[in-house]
Amino acid sequence: VFTGRIYGLRFALVLLHRTIYTTVRNRLLTNVINWKIIFPIMKPMHATVAVITALSVWNDVMTPLVIMSGSGLNTLPLAQMSFQTQFGTNYNLAFASYLLALLPLLIFYIICQKQILNGVVNGAVK
Repeated sequence: VFTGRIYGLRFALVLLHRTIYTTVRNRLLTNVINWKIIFPIMKPMHATVAVITALSVWNDVMTPLVIMSGSGLNTLPLAQMSFQTQFGTNYNLAFASYLLALLPLLIFYIICQKQILNGVVNGAVK
């Protein structure tokens, strides 16, 4: 599941390695290059990967269903499945729980939104 994100980060780092490391390597130490140049450039990529990973982990149903079967503990998606039965759905409680489950991810996205938009704007300008 996470391999696509890892390859995306690796691809971005390889491109940065070719452009930045070759021009700056003679003058600065590698740690200085990483902390002062590479990591600030990679902030939008890290924010995007963090939001996508948080979304996929937060909405995961199958892993907790297999791991926590039989115990009285439930994650939020598993608890939301209890509103849907074979004979009907309690829509009022289901949609209220969907909205409450959306709030932490929405707050996390709002926090990361500045970095993501900076990456989009920096990528659009030559």
